[in-house]
Order: sequence, then structure tokens, then C-alpha cells
Amino acid sequence: MLELRRVEVSLAGKKILQDIDLELDQNTRTAVVGLSGSGKSTLLRLLCFMVRQASGTVRYRGSQVEPSSLPLLRRKIPLTEQEPVLWGETVRDNLTFPFTFQSAGRNQAPEGGKLAGLLECVQLGPGILDNPIGSLSGGEKQRVAIARALCLEPEALLLDEPTSALDLVTAERVFDNIIDRFPGLALIVVTHSPGLIERTRKQILLQQGRIFSVERNLSPASLKKFLGSES
Repeated sequence: MLELRRVEVSLAGKKILQDIDLELDQNTRTAVVGLSGSGKSTLLRLLCFMVRQASGTVRYRGSQVEPSSLPLLRRKIPLTEQEPVLWGETVRDNLTFPFTFQSAGRNQAPEGGKLAGLLECVQLGPGILDNPIGSLSGGEKQRVAIARALCLEPEALLLDEPTSALDLVTAERVFDNIIDRFPGLALIVVTHSPGLIERTRKQILLQQGRIFSVERNLSPASLKKFLGSES
């Protein structure tokens, strides 16, 4: 689905990512791991076309990305950040807002049972729909943002520390629900949680803006060793 070759990203004159070679397939669960400043968030923003590479190539399904296709691609590969930006006055506003854009085409905002199912997926009840945004906890805001991204029926979902405000049990349930209900969805998650990492099939270890290694079934001991070697 996505192919990166010798990609470099610079922000404000500083190299953030260097020599990135990576392939991400449909229906693959991937964890991105590294210490603060290793380039994890920038990598996710690159994958959803919110930043552009200074050099190298990024291909979507084998083709170069044209500027005119960016709005549609960002809907197909949305990013949910650790501190999400919520819009409007209520939870319902946030779940319907993405369908007000021209890039939504003829797609209709979910309602009724579908809307309730999306909230259930992220461990929220339908009673929250008309709650004011200002009344939500940090964990509720994160889950509303995930549900908003899932409303778009994306091909891939990028999650940047998406459950940092949740307890471990709830975070794992949300992740399991997404895997069960969206079996064809590619998931790329920035996390240090061993419980979430063990639910992924591939682990990208980032070190100082470069890919240190790509692992399969990274053990908690190996994760601890890698993060310890970086500090």
C-alpha cells in the first residue's frame, strides 16, 4: 500500500528522518518504537502526507502521489494524535464533521446503529453523543478521535500514542475491538506499551531518525533492551 525509498524529511532546516526504506501492506498491524525525538511522530505524518519528504520517494499503491490527490489520501489514511483536536460543540459534531468536506464525495455520515457501533468499538456508550466537548476527559477525547477516523472507513489508521490517557485494560480492549471489527484495516501505532506491541505483526525500531531494525514478534525483554540502549 505504501512504499518509502531513501526518504529524508527536514523541518526548520533540521533532518528529522534519514534513509527511510519501508513497505507497509494492507491488513498489517505495525508498531513504531523509539525514544522521544527519534522521529516517530514525523514518520506517521509522512505516511498520511501531512509532511513531504525533502528527498527520496513515497508511493501509494505503486504510484507517485500527486498534490491533487492529497485530500482523498488523508481520508484513506487518517492520523489520530496523542492530543487530538476536536471540533464543534458535541461528540456528535465531531463524528459528522468530516462529511462536510468536498473530499467526502457522496459518502454519508454514520447515524443510528452504525454510530453506536463505532462508539462501542472505542469503549464509549451512545449516551455520550450529545455531551459537550469541554466535558470530556483526556481518554474520552482520544477515543472520540479514533471513532471519528473510523467513520471514514479508512484503508489504514495511524495512531500516535492514541491511548496514553487510558488504563491498560481499556487501551487493549479498544485495540482488540478495532482489529476484530475492521479486519482489512492496516494499523500503524506509535506506542511503548508491551501489550499493544504484542498485538502487532511488525515492529519498526527508530533511532535518531533512522530505522534501527524491523522486527517480528518483538519480546518485552528485547524492547526494554532497545529502549535502554538509546537512553
